Amino acid sequence: MPVGKIFRATRWLIGKGILAAGLVGLILSVAVRDSHALAAPVFYALPLPVTGGFLALAAWMAHGKWRRRILACLAVGVLGFWFVRSYGWAWPAQAQWKAITWNLGRPKHPFQPLVALVRAEQPDVMTLVESDGLGPAEAQGYERLLPGYRVIPGPAGLTCIVRGEIFDGSTIPLGDGGGMVNFRLRIRGERVDVFAVDIDAEPRIPRRRQLESLAKFTQGRTHTLVMGDFNTPVESVWLAGLRVGYQSALEGRHRGFRETWFYDLPLLSLDQIWMSRDFQPVFASRRLTLASDHAPVVATFDVR
Repeated sequence: MPVGKIFRATRWLIGKGILAAGLVGLILSVAVRDSHALAAPVFYALPLPVTGGFLALAAWMAHGKWRRRILACLAVGVLGFWFVRSYGWAWPAQAQWKAITWNLGRPKHPFQPLVALVRAEQPDVMTLVESDGLGPAEAQGYERLLPGYRVIPGPAGLTCIVRGEIFDGSTIPLGDGGGMVNFRLRIRGERVDVFAVDIDAEPRIPRRRQLESLAKFTQGRTHTLVMGDFNTPVESVWLAGLRVGYQSALEGRHRGFRETWFYDLPLLSLDQIWMSRDFQPVFASRRLTLASDHAPVVATFDVR
């Protein structure tokens, strides 16, 4: 077979594959999301910015003026919808409290970007995910670097940093490899429950069991923060149970993209801060950094 025919056939196959990926991503985002176990990994792999990119590439590779125009309009529509829904233009406003969550990606300790972030932001409470290797000795080292803060290492790389008192921390298994730690704190004279969350990242493991367990353990609570790496975008259908009693900080007044992964590319909103409804979210944003593949989320809020 002539080289020219092989090239054209290969280009045709690649174009069809790209178009199929874009259309599948669009259908999943609109109608199915991660409600079915088989669809969920594909839904996570094809967030709207990726889906829009595939459709734009398919338009560029398409033959025929009208086919290109239709696909280009579809790509612009998908990317425009994602941008309007994701990007926030709000400006910071004064609030009583500040919380941060960050997946550190298993760094060496002391992790200077973490120290710099705490010094710059002065949060009242912060949860760390994948802080593996942070034991009692490392915690004391951070406390020397961050006067006024307590650093409490938990199991499975879940750590709490607080400017206040801590009473205890209890581990709660969520099933399917996920887990969280309930840190009971006193901040600014108020009793606060903080749940540090790490949902299993394996894309083939359904999130339903883990997120339904999380909602069960946290339901009916007040003065509560649920934050960490959900490894599940905020569009997931399985976050419905948590939404009953909680509100997502990055879905309220925020600035910038709400997606926190991957290495400052706004692909998936995996890192989240949820607040019980007796807290009033004021402002939230992600912080751009290449120190981890996840961006830290900073949220300010008041007590109603």
